Amino acid sequence: MLDYFGNANRNSQLSVSAQWPQAGIFLKVSKMSTELYGETAIREAQLERFENRTQVRRYTIDFTCPEFTCLCPRSGFPDFATIKIKYVPHKFCV
Repeated sequence: MLDYFGNANRNSQLSVSAQWPQAGIFLKVSKMSTELYGETAIREAQLERFENRTQVRRYTIDFTCPEFTCLCPRSGFPDFATIKIKYVPHKFCV
């Protein structure tokens, strides 16, 4: 969206929708989200779980995510890591 002077402004984005039911004309103006896709995905993220079907015995779940990437909050440069998770599930597994 461009502001009054023709400059791009992230905070001035508007969404306009209109209807014309028998010339009653309804107009809805609302502010669009200025949130980036990644920010929305992070905010709405949920940890998925499923029922542990073998609760009668103890066992260990062990998995590795070798290609974890993120941005360093301090420098803004990319960071790379390996995440290793090891746990004994109870009622649910993640």
